[in-house]
Amino acid sequence: MGSQDYQVGAIADDGFWITDFEEFSYAEGVPIGEFEGSSINGFCRFPSVVIPAGATITAATIQLYYDSVQEGDDPRAIIYAVDEANPSAISSYGDGDGRAKTSASVAAALPTSGTWWTSPSLVAIIQELVDSYSYAGGAAMEFVFEGDVSYSGSVLFYDYDADSTKAPKLHIEYTEASSDPEGSLIGGKLIRGGLLLHGVLGR
Repeated sequence: MGSQDYQVGAIADDGFWITDFEEFSYAEGVPIGEFEGSSINGFCRFPSVVIPAGATITAATIQLYYDSVQEGDDPRAIIYAVDEANPSAISSYGDGDGRAKTSASVAAALPTSGTWWTSPSLVAIIQELVDSYSYAGGAAMEFVFEGDVSYSGSVLFYDYDADSTKAPKLHIEYTEASSDPEGSLIGGKLIRGGLLLHGVLGR
């Protein structure tokens, strides 16, 4: 069982974009949601995530620090990860729109008050990444909060530039793959990968 915690540590590793307004910034907070029928997309990047090969993700969330409601009363988002090995930080609205998305995603109702907000479980998203790419030596994971225009409103969260102690956080828990692929003798029987191989040794 392993547990890892990360926090955004650079100005360029969190921000937002609004394609319809040709707007992009990593120094004006992380707004997420809907504005005048357009999607406000927030992002955050964690550059050196370490997870052993073959691990099973058992828990995963992102925390964002609430600042204020921008407008509307039901802000929501769809969370996914950039589907790349060691992705670079998103640098423009065109860059953000052009990034490949993970197949897994999760819908999230955003807060309208409070301090640290915790996302729904991101287990399926991160498991997809771990199954596709190597994080054994450390590699970036980048997450996008795509504003859901089916709902009204947007929320502003803190970014690294506003207050580094309130920058986005990532928490991951996992179970490592079996370290005994050759099997073990238990009571005279060969156990490999949790399976009993038929027959008793030494007969």
